[in-house]
Amino acid sequence: MQFAFNRFGVRLPKRGAFACAGVDLMSPASKDGDIVLCDGHPSSAAEWHAGWALVLVSLLGYAVSTTHSYTIGVFMPHIESEFGWTRADVSNGVLAYSVVAAMLSPAAGFLIGRFGIRRVGIPGMIAYCLSLALLSCATPSIGLWWGLWSLIGTTSVLVKPTLWGTAVSRQFVRQRGTALAIVLCGSSLCSAVAPSLVNGMIGHYGWRSTYLGAAAVSAVFLVPLMFLLFRNGGGASAGEAGAALPHAEKEGWGVLMGRSILSYRFFAIALPALLMTTAVMGIVVHFVPMLVSTGLESGTATRLTAALGAGSILGRLVTGALLDRIPGHLTGSMAFLLLLIPIALLLSGVHGSAGLALVALLVGFSFGSEMDVTIYLSTRYFDSRTLSTILGSVMGLLMLGNGIGAALAGRIFDATGDYRLFLVAVIPLVLISSILTRTLGPCPRAAAL
Repeated sequence: MQFAFNRFGVRLPKRGAFACAGVDLMSPASKDGDIVLCDGHPSSAAEWHAGWALVLVSLLGYAVSTTHSYTIGVFMPHIESEFGWTRADVSNGVLAYSVVAAMLSPAAGFLIGRFGIRRVGIPGMIAYCLSLALLSCATPSIGLWWGLWSLIGTTSVLVKPTLWGTAVSRQFVRQRGTALAIVLCGSSLCSAVAPSLVNGMIGHYGWRSTYLGAAAVSAVFLVPLMFLLFRNGGGASAGEAGAALPHAEKEGWGVLMGRSILSYRFFAIALPALLMTTAVMGIVVHFVPMLVSTGLESGTATRLTAALGAGSILGRLVTGALLDRIPGHLTGSMAFLLLLIPIALLLSGVHGSAGLALVALLVGFSFGSEMDVTIYLSTRYFDSRTLSTILGSVMGLLMLGNGIGAALAGRIFDATGDYRLFLVAVIPLVLISSILTRTLGPCPRAAAL
């Protein structure tokens, strides 16, 4: 038998020697001789060889795009002190951001699908960094504060997981769960590193200069990297970037989009996204104030956010690996229930650095799992032509939940003096989310992969 070698140095039969499930290994359909397995998809090694740079820049880009969310808890006491605002006043800025982002996310998804990831992502990152810097211009006018957060909501939708998830889904099929998990570790990286850095910078330079510095460093570092490495993926065919739905190729985009949005599957993915984010982000955004309210020293509480970030990274990677091996609806249903453990620990009055570090680790794990499951299921259940818009719609609900959770937790604290009522209130949200996800059934392409 005659052999040829692909660009990975792997020996393959020459054209016509044999075909695997109807796929000629040296045909154009085999990606110019890349490793192709019996189902016609490039191997895991081939996907990573072609897509590692895209995953790296997406990881860093997502980390930067979450700076405002994971540092507001550190900025909050300083802003309250300077302007005399309540915690709910400050948190309502996050709510304004979330409402605006929720409304604009579907449009951002459409733009990504229409113009491509580079034409949207690079200008979007520049605009986001500028809006982050403008938070330093806040005055005692609460309306201006809410307006500045609304501007962040407008710009951040261009650099949210809609962008990074679409890019990775176009590049990866077989290793999509793991690739998405690594990218989504960006927010975990931010939550683990940014609060401590910001806390130190505020102590030396003040909160206004810290906002300016964070925005400038992010733009100078990331924008050139995106110019070099952030390119449209081509590893997955159009039919593989999302689910190949029956007869979808015969429907127009508008009909297909309408049918997708009105489907039970969209409801069973979107509602848990809203409810779980409300529960998780209410805890995450208020995590430092929540621990301080138990009597813990502020510096110690801030350092515990590193455990929250580490747990988030662990949650994303473990869940991503499971999603590539176990049906997504089963993985997601069980992952959502995990949040009940740290809630129970907080309600039981756990104290001490070790116990609270465990709480932080479990909250982080739940947060990482929740985002993984939501985005992964969205890429599996819907047609590739509507994928970016579907992701935008789901991300809009995630960001709305972000704001609702932060504002609700802040308002309950102002009214009661602690967070216990909030923790009790989110338990039904977690249970509903788990049940709905379980009812989804197997992903349409599970059998093919």
